[in-house]
Amino acid sequence: MSTYIVNPVEVRMRETERGTLYPAIVAMGMRANELAIYIRQKLEERIADLIGDSESDGDLYASRRLQEEQLRIALEFERIPKPTFLAMKERLEEQLTYQIPETPER
Repeated sequence: MSTYIVNPVEVRMRETERGTLYPAIVAMGMRANELAIYIRQKLEERIADLIGDSESDGDLYASRRLQEEQLRIALEFERIPKPTFLAMKERLEEQLTYQIPETPER
């Protein structure tokens, strides 16, 4: 399992080149939300496939095997870093970009 350490000073230094920190935080939050939804969908798909395959079997052995497979899949997804850290990593590696819309002058 990889460990992601976020250095606030590095984040701040990267963002002062462009301006304020707030737009970057909003962009990272939106990306983290997208990643969380994607990861949840993949997990639900894998578990649904397992449940669909095992519904035809009615014995105790199949039920036990289903629980073991669900546990294995859950542990596999638990090893994935948190979506917030993935979004921060994307931002620091400049894979996540954002644009600030220009506000009209009044």
